[in-house]
Amino acid sequence: GKAAWVEQLQREGHSVCFVGDGINDAIALKKAQVSVSLCGATTIATDTAQIVLMDQTLSPLPMLLDLSHELERNLMTSLFLVTVPCCLVIGGVFFLHVGVPLAVSAYTATFAAGVTNAMLPMLRQRLTAPVPS
Repeated sequence: GKAAWVEQLQREGHSVCFVGDGINDAIALKKAQVSVSLCGATTIATDTAQIVLMDQTLSPLPMLLDLSHELERNLMTSLFLVTVPCCLVIGGVFFLHVGVPLAVSAYTATFAAGVTNAMLPMLRQRLTAPVPS
């Protein structure tokens, strides 16, 4: 019945994160958009789940959801940083007759902006990490 419940929620337009630890949870874990199991659960549950929490508690789940939202924001920002300037460069070359050196420079700058934005989470983690004593 768990898998049917997951499917019903999905038909209603919900995204489903299913947490399971037993053989009877395997089908629901497979059907959910995000599936979570715990270390120490049955083998089929840990093999089916996309995420296995190693400390056998659900306490890291809110941090995991925050991390996924931050990743989504970062990906959308990177997409914007690369797509919009590239479209402007292409439009400038075709319609405003911008020279090739300027177009290549602008493209390189947008590429650098995208790479820098992709690296920001690692930089933030390094800046907020506790200093070893």
